[in-house]
Amino acid sequence: MTITSTSLGAYSLDVTRTRQNAARLTDMKSQLTDLQRQLSTGKLADSYAAMGAGRGTSLSVRQTLTTLDGYSAAVTDATNRAAVLDKTLTRMQAISTTTANGLALSSFSPNANGLTTEQVSAKASLTEMISLLNQDYAGRSLFAGRSADQPAVTVDANAMISGVQSAIATRRANDAGAPGNIGNLTISSTAAGQVSISPTAATPAYGFGMNPAQSFDFGAAPPTDGQSFQVNLLMPDGAARTVTLVARTSVPAPNAPAGEISFAIGGSGGATATNFVNALTPAVQAVTASSEFWASSAVAGAKDYFANLSNWYGGSASSDPRAGASSYVDDGQTVGLGMEASEPAFQNMLAQLGVLAAQTFPTATATDQANYAALTQRVQGQLNAPVVPATPAPGAYTIKQAQTDVGLASATLKNAQQWHTDTKAQLENALSGVEDATPEAVAAQLLSLQTQLQASYQTTSMLSKMSLVNYL
Repeated sequence: MTITSTSLGAYSLDVTRTRQNAARLTDMKSQLTDLQRQLSTGKLADSYAAMGAGRGTSLSVRQTLTTLDGYSAAVTDATNRAAVLDKTLTRMQAISTTTANGLALSSFSPNANGLTTEQVSAKASLTEMISLLNQDYAGRSLFAGRSADQPAVTVDANAMISGVQSAIATRRANDAGAPGNIGNLTISSTAAGQVSISPTAATPAYGFGMNPAQSFDFGAAPPTDGQSFQVNLLMPDGAARTVTLVARTSVPAPNAPAGEISFAIGGSGGATATNFVNALTPAVQAVTASSEFWASSAVAGAKDYFANLSNWYGGSASSDPRAGASSYVDDGQTVGLGMEASEPAFQNMLAQLGVLAAQTFPTATATDQANYAALTQRVQGQLNAPVVPATPAPGAYTIKQAQTDVGLASATLKNAQQWHTDTKAQLENALSGVEDATPEAVAAQLLSLQTQLQASYQTTSMLSKMSLVNYL
């Protein structure tokens, strides 16, 4: 037998082909294993390294989804907080409405302790208000601002009422003023006919206020018969009160309406100014002796007590109460749901309930009845339409305003959550495009690969049966 170079070459070529085919089989088996994994897991790759060009997209999208999950959790937490706040504020508004409506129908029938039914109810409502202001959400005080680990109100109803009574007593001792300084007003005139009226500068300010102070010049502009002049005062509780004086050629003037406060037109501006002051002074004194002033002084005393936050408040006080509990709900977007019991709306509620519960009418005299009527009218007015000063304090002035703030925040949270839901769906769809395996496509690849493998196995089998003898 002769072995030729041609035979050896052919044999060598077949051996090489056999090795290449074996390598191809190994690669195809690896592909088969990976396709089977894709079919079972639904994922194109089992690691970021194996993802190739899709790795960057996957990492970026997943990071964004993680951020969105954080925002969504913040929205959920804030939404739950808003729901508790809304329920609490709704109850507060109901207390305010019920109290105001009860006072409108109130009759003066004090019990043995000198308290009417409405006053007894006021103490119960004050106790409930304190409880509502000390509400918490997830262990965080709702009405203590940034001091979420502290109770908003640090005293009970009895201590609060006692403090209000003390503040009212201080008011009563100072608001009426003294002779020459009635209602703590400085009223003066000059020989030239000028009259000036202004609050006496003092700290704290008691009695009447004015915004602004007033003056009249009867020397430059003599009045005419029947001409009226209005002195605009602010009662101790901030409510407006006008005293109207009428110039007359003779006093008392014939056919003057009942209750008219008149002053005589003098022979000179100075005389007229003196007559004006002499008529205004007793008119102001009459106001300070009225039930209206008595009630106003009581309300102002209650406000004094609550204006001193150290008397009762345990939270923080800021220029932006809502920012005390802010939630980041999206890039660059925050929603504030902070509340502070020191806000005017809550202080006013406590003050009105406190002043009602603090006053007693043990003798049930006509004066007591008049004072009670003036007090209930004033408290009712303050509950329905609180006095807002020229320079408002931070926060809400009514419970409804606080409810509106929560409602607007809730709407923002709802929109943010919807945005997150829509964005997350889009991102998950994009992520699926680079990470998820399509079952149909994988099945087709498997079938094709299995066919190729079968053919390769057959070829390999044929080659494996060959030997050098076949080429001899």
